[in-house]
Amino acid sequence: MNRLRCITASVVVAVLAVLLSSCGRAGSAWSPAPRVAELLAGPRPAYPPVRFAVITDVHLYDAAALGAEGEAFAEALADDRKMVVESAEIAGEALRMVRESGVRFLAVPGDLTWNGERANHERVAAMFAEVERAGVQVYVVPGNHDVLNPEAAGFGPEGRRSVPGVTAAEFAALYRDFGYGDAVRRDPGSLSYVAEPAP
Repeated sequence: MNRLRCITASVVVAVLAVLLSSCGRAGSAWSPAPRVAELLAGPRPAYPPVRFAVITDVHLYDAAALGAEGEAFAEALADDRKMVVESAEIAGEALRMVRESGVRFLAVPGDLTWNGERANHERVAAMFAEVERAGVQVYVVPGNHDVLNPEAAGFGPEGRRSVPGVTAAEFAALYRDFGYGDAVRRDPGSLSYVAEPAP
């Protein structure tokens, strides 16, 4: 049986190699649009040296505000591999390291909260404000856990209870100081934006 698996794997690898090598001889070449070709041929901009940090998937849960007890909370933790109980402490330590690192910017590309709870967003925003007071500009965008999440919940001895989450407009307002207020351009259909943190 093992020999059959090895032969099958070898055949699959050989077929992939033939397919990939044939792509190289296909004769197709990319040619940019005239405006893009003009930009590519022109002088390159002198970008300033900039240091930045990236923290992603914070999944912060404010246990003091939302509760962290009861059977329903234990079940939620058992079904999730995130370190929810420790998330605020982990985020605090990561942000302390960012403040002390000498970077100018921090990018946080999504999943700021466990399940989009407004209380968690407010706690994260307060933590980012501390980072900005230390001289590091923060830029955020939401992840799939952050906006209009029907799983937004708090926990106590009585069990799981639904708590307020945030809409797209509320997200942009909460994080106005962390990218949305500095946006050069916003995508009208999403929470994507363009910012220019350095000239």
